[in-house]
Amino acid sequence: MDGADGAVVLAAGGLADAVSVIDRGRVIAEGSPERLKSRLGGDQLRIVVEDPGALGAAAAIAGRLSGAEPEVDAAALTVGAPVPDRVAALTGAVRALDEAGVRVADIGVRRPTLDEVFLHLTGGTATGTDRPAHDQEVPA
Repeated sequence: MDGADGAVVLAAGGLADAVSVIDRGRVIAEGSPERLKSRLGGDQLRIVVEDPGALGAAAAIAGRLSGAEPEVDAAALTVGAPVPDRVAALTGAVRALDEAGVRVADIGVRRPTLDEVFLHLTGGTATGTDRPAHDQEVPA
């Protein structure tokens, strides 16, 4: 995809042995798709709770399993954290959440996508502008 602002985003994770991330004309990261994804902490535990009051308990559990500060999205009722062992993290989270009486809407462990890697490395924008997406002009 090529935009009028010069942004080009290609998805090639399943096809490439090596990927380069370019931001504002500079290569800011290179490596295999798996190596680039590991920069975000590898596997990510994601917990969606049913009750906003349970976010603190879910965050404490995710933090304990991860050894890192979890990310909490109160609007989405979601807690996320990188985990070193996907199976141990998932089973440990399910047990701990059940023991704490936390009602869960969804739970899983997944690997970050190359899109997430790109957004993380470039500061969250594909265009390099600070304008919200709804304010950007789209060529006809």
